[in-house]
Amino acid sequence: MSSKKSKLSSKLAAPLSSTPASISHASVCSPQQESDKTHGRFSPDGLIADFSPVAPRLRLLGAPTSPYQPDNRTAYFSRPRVSKHVCDSPVDLSSSIEDVSSKLAHSSCTVADHLYHSLTYAKQMQLRSAQLSKRLNTSANLSVSPKLLFSPCDSPTQQNVSYEERKKRLSLDEFNEKAFSAISQQTVSSVERVLRYAEIYPEGFRAQATNRFVSKSSNGIETDEAPDIFSPMFNSPCAVGSYSFLTELSRTRLAIVYLGRHRLTGILHCLKRSRCESEREKNFGSTLPEMYNEVQALAILKHNNIVQYYNSWLEAGSIFMQLEFCLGGSLFHYLHPGRPLDTCHSLQKTVDRPNGNADASVVSDSMELVGRRLPLAALTMLLAHISSALSYLHSTWSMVHGDVKPSNILIQLKQAENHPAYTKDEMVHEAKSLCYSILESTDPSGVDFKLADFGRASKAGEDRDGDNLGDGRYLPRLDDPGSPECAAIGRDIYALGVTMYHAAGGPMNSSVWEHLRAVGSVPDLSVVPSSLRPIVKNMLKPLSQDRPTAAEVINWPSLRPFLSASSNGTPAGLQGMEIDQ
Repeated sequence: MSSKKSKLSSKLAAPLSSTPASISHASVCSPQQESDKTHGRFSPDGLIADFSPVAPRLRLLGAPTSPYQPDNRTAYFSRPRVSKHVCDSPVDLSSSIEDVSSKLAHSSCTVADHLYHSLTYAKQMQLRSAQLSKRLNTSANLSVSPKLLFSPCDSPTQQNVSYEERKKRLSLDEFNEKAFSAISQQTVSSVERVLRYAEIYPEGFRAQATNRFVSKSSNGIETDEAPDIFSPMFNSPCAVGSYSFLTELSRTRLAIVYLGRHRLTGILHCLKRSRCESEREKNFGSTLPEMYNEVQALAILKHNNIVQYYNSWLEAGSIFMQLEFCLGGSLFHYLHPGRPLDTCHSLQKTVDRPNGNADASVVSDSMELVGRRLPLAALTMLLAHISSALSYLHSTWSMVHGDVKPSNILIQLKQAENHPAYTKDEMVHEAKSLCYSILESTDPSGVDFKLADFGRASKAGEDRDGDNLGDGRYLPRLDDPGSPECAAIGRDIYALGVTMYHAAGGPMNSSVWEHLRAVGSVPDLSVVPSSLRPIVKNMLKPLSQDRPTAAEVINWPSLRPFLSASSNGTPAGLQGMEIDQ
């Protein structure tokens, strides 16, 4: 009998001694954790209440009582068995963490404090992985122990826990054990990679972009700075970690737009991602510079009628932008409710004709008829809001938008953050319907029009080729005799004039575009309300020198009631500008 007890005792003790040495983490355990291990208890992350080195694995999933005190029930054999857990020992990263910590101590890296925090996090993940591994290994080795095989193992607490629930918890433990180990390894590897990069190429590590809209000497992405800015070293996986869901809103050849709810704030945001090299069409250039241009422009712009920019980062070879989500969608979708995308996204590039006109022959006539048109009050407010935004761009920053059109004008509720749609997904469609009903009312002041998509923004007067001048349907003649700055600002005014014509119900086909551009012709503006017809007519004049500026447009008497004092587009004097009646 004594010999049998001795053999049984040796079997029971075996799992303790069989625990791999690589999961010994005394150097990273607190005194309280060491005390818990000494007394046979361990709760690394709240998944269990007590830990016994000889407890069966199913008991570990939900039993707070000791396995040495079985009750008189014998329901163990009535349940199906879970297969024995086979778990690889986690990689011991303690030496790697210490090595990297030593390197960091002797480094002059400018982000050293954050890297220390990352190493501490890696240690925590390593410890949690080791604790789960130890728990799973011990449970697997002892689940067939003779004493425990013939002992009932259901406590009163476990009676309410189904077998499937215990199996789910076990699967979660197995997943977490491997995931925590992988996270620890990746974090240490990332810190070491950053340190190495900062050591061999410190100027690249400290690289930062010069905002070309602020700097007087910068005219775009410098060829020697772009590789440093877009280096994979600065890749940051933020989208999935920061957002609980991502729903695609639109996809063009330039970008993909998502709707996502931020995990920490619970607020809806619009995420815009540049198309990466592997997915973009071969006929077009990279979209990374255009998105980079938009980031730099939006980062400095603060205006009620410009979409709000929050953040941007580089991830998986693409630039992501976190933007304000406008509940009403785009003006284009309002005008064409049955059309998912603007035609221009699938068009060929606009090319210059020898006579200086933009080639519109490649554009289809599918936008000839407008599905809806804006009523007078909303149309007047559209002109006021977008003119105010353009006046702010032109006057304050000497910047031109370069692509004004209905698909780049968004509709937003005033004080949208107070609407339930920002916290409840099912309310988004209702919020859009509310925006539309306000637009169609006699008082549309409950919504704002916001200018968006600054990928083609540039400094006024900056040399731009025909491919970077925006949508050909909204471009004037390209052989304008005026100065480059006047011509660039004039293109924004002309595009807004065509947008007004379009929103008022005017047909959009190639013959109309050619007629609008022709020198000496008078376009048919009968669809435009009479109170707005004179100013729109002047905005559509063929030459930029004959068009009013944005500051002059917003001083038009009909627009003043729709301009807020805080819009940053303060009306300026007419400066002698004569408006044809």
